[in-house]
Amino acid sequence: MKLTHSTPAAALLTVALLAAALPTVAMLVGCITTVHEGPAPATVPEVVVSQPTEVWRVLQDNNAVGWLVRYTPTNDPKDAFLSVRNAWHQELGLIDAESRWWRFLPHERDPQLIGAGATAEGVAAILALETTPDLTPAPLSELGG
Repeated sequence: MKLTHSTPAAALLTVALLAAALPTVAMLVGCITTVHEGPAPATVPEVVVSQPTEVWRVLQDNNAVGWLVRYTPTNDPKDAFLSVRNAWHQELGLIDAESRWWRFLPHERDPQLIGAGATAEGVAAILALETTPDLTPAPLSELGG
C-alpha cells in the first residue's frame, strides 16, 4: 500500500495513527483462543465371568439328546443361567434366572423368547423335543474342553 502525503505533518499523523491502532489489533489477535477436546469417554460394560457349576444329560426315551449346563457368575450367584445344548455341545438356547426360555436363531444377534416355566419344559422347547425329557446329573468333566 502506497501512502502519499502532502506534508511531513500528515505523514507523521498517519504513522501515529498506525502506531496507536497496532496494539488494538494485537490485542484482538490475542483474544482468539483454541480449545482442543478429546473424544467422549467410552463407557465400558462390566465384565461378568461365569463358570459351569452343574451339568445334566438330557435324555429322551433313554437316548442322550442334549446337555443342560448351569453357569454361575463369580460376583453374583443369583444371576445363574442354564445353557441348553444339543448332543454335540452346540448351544441352542438358555434359561435365565427368571425361568424364561430363550432360543438362539441362526444369523440373528438376539435370542428369541419362546416361553417361561419349568426347566425341563424349557429344555424340550429349545431342543424342539416332542415330550419333556429326563434330566440326569453328570460330572463337569463330561463337558470337555
